[in-house]
Amino acid sequence: MNLRSAFFLILALLLFLIDRFTKFLAIKLLAEHSYSFFLIQFVLVKNLGGAWGILSGQTYFFIFVGAIFLMSCVVLWFKIPNLRASLSFLIAGVSSNLIDRIFGTHQVIDFINIYILPVFNLSDVYIDIGALLLIYYYFTDIKNQDRL
Repeated sequence: MNLRSAFFLILALLLFLIDRFTKFLAIKLLAEHSYSFFLIQFVLVKNLGGAWGILSGQTYFFIFVGAIFLMSCVVLWFKIPNLRASLSFLIAGVSSNLIDRIFGTHQVIDFINIYILPVFNLSDVYIDIGALLLIYYYFTDIKNQDRL
């Protein structure tokens, strides 16, 4: 394993641990009170669905899709080293939300509320960053694009 691979592996682990810790704090500190700071409110929400609560209650569907997606990310990690930055974020975010669904009460802990958005957690931010990095990679990797 080279230094770059080790860096992205440590990044994924660190992001995962930060998310798990913030969810632990949210459960402990936000169970009875919410806190507001300017445009951000910290409030405990247990999400039984996907993004914005869609397909609420379809836990086994989300576990299946999350597990398949996580395995796909791991395969891509070894096949396409240039994707490791985005995959670090995706693996950290998906695995933490998957743990909530499997070992929790089949719900994802959300706690960040910016008033114009649905309530979310750091895993959701990681997944968004990973997806944006994949899109960036797709449009900037000239040598892998087909030429007309």
